[in-house]
Amino acid sequence: MSIPLTIPVDARPIFTDNSYTTTFNAYSLGRYNFTLDPTAQNQTILEMNPNSVYILEGVEFSMDTGEIDMHQSKDPAQPSPKLRLTTLRENKEIYPGGIKLSNYLDDFEIILFTSSSQKGDLLRGSFEGVYRQRGNLVGQLQLTAFINLIIYEINSTMWNGRYFDIKTDLGERLDFRG
Repeated sequence: MSIPLTIPVDARPIFTDNSYTTTFNAYSLGRYNFTLDPTAQNQTILEMNPNSVYILEGVEFSMDTGEIDMHQSKDPAQPSPKLRLTTLRENKEIYPGGIKLSNYLDDFEIILFTSSSQKGDLLRGSFEGVYRQRGNLVGQLQLTAFINLIIYEINSTMWNGRYFDIKTDLGERLDFRG
């Protein structure tokens, strides 16, 4: 599947590489708890430039264990693992509820838009999820999640102008900003 979207040819691709690690029994007895581990929260993904538009186009997710072990170890009493994306200065969530990461993802296509009018604003990522120690995880002290994002930064005056004031052919107001 492909999501068609025309972006300016001079858009800057940004490839991020974040890892989130938690320790067994550190925050929940018998669990690897990313949700409560402060080191898995609010990691800087990128510094945002004011008046640029950012398009999150792709997500990759894996852990330092096999996918079957990851599935067997998910705590069924807890919500599905997810990535929450927020901005620091404007404190807005890019995708309300977070991006669910129930399976390993390889070049998962997604289209999320965001921007910031604040100088020095940061796009931050928080990984949430709780896992039990089962299967191949027995004896493993730490568990690490790897999340890579493909983001485009757009500085085109014309394109960004349309982003901030979008109208369809029917004259309806659209607001797809994060």
